Amino acid sequence: MEENNEQITPIQQNSQNKTVLIAEKSGLLGKVISIALKHAGFEVEIVKDGYEVLHKVMNKNICCLILDRYLPSIEGYKLAAIIRDGMNLSSLPIIIVSAEEEADSFWDDTSNVTEVFALSSGNVSNLVKRVQEYTQDFIVEKKFITQNINQSQNQNSEKPTELEEKVSEFADNHDELEDVISKNPDKKYTLFAVNAMEKSYFYYNMMRQIFELNRHSSDLDEFIESAFKLLLKICDFDAVAIIIHDSTSLIYTAGIENKNPQIQQDFINICKTDYEKNENVQGVIEYSHLNMDWILPHENQNPEEQNQEYASYIVHNIDTVDFLGTIHIASNKMKFFNAKTSSAVQFFAEKTSFMLMQTIIHRRVTLSEQRLRFTFSKFVPEEIIEDLLNNYDSPSENPNNEKRRIAVMICDIRSFTTISEINQPENVVSFLNGYFTRMVDIIRRHGGAIDKFIGDAIMALFGAPISYVDNAKRAVDAALEMNRTLEEIDTSLLTFPEGMKLDIGIGIHQGEMIVGNIGCNDKTDYTVIGDSVNLTSRIEGLTKTYGARIMVSQAIYDDLSDDVNCLLLDKVRVKGKNLGVQVYRVDEKPLDKEFTKNYEKGLNLYLNGAWTLALDYFKNANQIVSTDKASRLMIERCQEFIKNPPSDWNGAIALTSK
Repeated sequence: MEENNEQITPIQQNSQNKTVLIAEKSGLLGKVISIALKHAGFEVEIVKDGYEVLHKVMNKNICCLILDRYLPSIEGYKLAAIIRDGMNLSSLPIIIVSAEEEADSFWDDTSNVTEVFALSSGNVSNLVKRVQEYTQDFIVEKKFITQNINQSQNQNSEKPTELEEKVSEFADNHDELEDVISKNPDKKYTLFAVNAMEKSYFYYNMMRQIFELNRHSSDLDEFIESAFKLLLKICDFDAVAIIIHDSTSLIYTAGIENKNPQIQQDFINICKTDYEKNENVQGVIEYSHLNMDWILPHENQNPEEQNQEYASYIVHNIDTVDFLGTIHIASNKMKFFNAKTSSAVQFFAEKTSFMLMQTIIHRRVTLSEQRLRFTFSKFVPEEIIEDLLNNYDSPSENPNNEKRRIAVMICDIRSFTTISEINQPENVVSFLNGYFTRMVDIIRRHGGAIDKFIGDAIMALFGAPISYVDNAKRAVDAALEMNRTLEEIDTSLLTFPEGMKLDIGIGIHQGEMIVGNIGCNDKTDYTVIGDSVNLTSRIEGLTKTYGARIMVSQAIYDDLSDDVNCLLLDKVRVKGKNLGVQVYRVDEKPLDKEFTKNYEKGLNLYLNGAWTLALDYFKNANQIVSTDKASRLMIERCQEFIKNPPSDWNGAIALTSK
């Protein structure tokens, strides 16, 4: 290993012990580090075994430990964890050195080392600098503790200080392990005690990390990803799979993406075979596969490398013994599944079962709610679905019905009954699905909600469940866009009678209505009730009579701005009502000015009973726009009223039918 020429400044000599203990299985590497530390003024001892480290730490005044990741008898990380907790040396600097970049082990997060130092050619001087920094802090801390203890003793305090209690506790813990070592010099007794402590510590920390998985219990994918990462720390596998038992079995994998297709398939097949051996897995099984190879740090896998070792583990609900799924682990290393690895994975499978069950249940509930929302969103506004879900625990308590001012739109396809009679039902349904999709999208985009489909008609609400200050304008804007979109609707599946094409009529009115969940205990419908709904339907029907695609009531017109192209067509009176309602046509572009001028003058005279004078203006309007149906209708009425004047004329024509 090459060393750079950077000079290291020796630390100042003082009365404190500056012994650094190096535990390094490589004699050459240990010597290189030792020479650099001695040059910096440290005393150095080198050992090659974790067992010797324990003896040195208890019998020497060590100011820093440098441990190889892999040591005989006791590995570096495990040794650090034992020294930290078992000997209560929480402040002793412990540096793990490794000559290569390696995957984090389970101990990385539990041993609480001071630093993991990636040792490479030329950076030994950086390691020495770290030791200088850490030991200086450690010596200052020890000096502070010693001064406080001496001060306490000089004051002859009868009650021990908190610092004294900590020192006493340290001594007790230190002596506990030291007794085993000193009274049983045979290494096997020491290793027995260390292994027992290591095992207890290992499972304690595994439980602590398993508990952290609970933070991901609301998302199954996140839970499995975190479980894979923890398993990778417990046993450095090469491939892993977890199969979840559900209506569609979910198979999660990692470590197979870089393998050739045959090896990938072989691994998945053996996992499925072991999973399907369980008696609760019956019939034809549908799988959904998600690969999570991104969790593995190994980027240079051999695509042709076969797994040498494989094992599977069943996951049961610890309370009900319900089958939850299986864990499958494979490794390229021979004799990978020793007793320790197998027991650790089995422990993991048992202790994660409850959280896995909760995560699966949460996923099922979430998917059910999503399906419910998707299904009912086609018929019920999203806000109503939310309200129903929020009141699920008290289904008898329906949301309060309320009176509200709402704009209602009804859109109907002209002569659709005739069109349906000459077309195949499946073609009619396919056309309607495409037509409704386009129209409903427009309505929702403008803030409307679909109340219902009535055959080929659409009934939409603007103002419920969400109301805006400009409900009327939103409804009209939606109607204008629907009118523009009509030319884009695909009618290739339909055959039309000669001279007929796809056409619609839209009626819009607003007024006070009752809105809410209306129905019986078994079935309710979020809808509106009131005379205003009936009037909207009548206005929609008038679009055929007056030859206008979009017609609105006076209540809508009053809320529109001047830039909307409107023309007052007539004053009508619904059956059962004494008062008439003025109705307007709405167009995308302004009508011919002369036509509009003559029609408005004619209508004003007509409403005041001057039918003879009105007749001439309507004729002028019809000459300007010969295709206008409204002016022809008004001409016929004027001619009829001149011959047979109606009694009690108030300008409103009675509507006797739709």
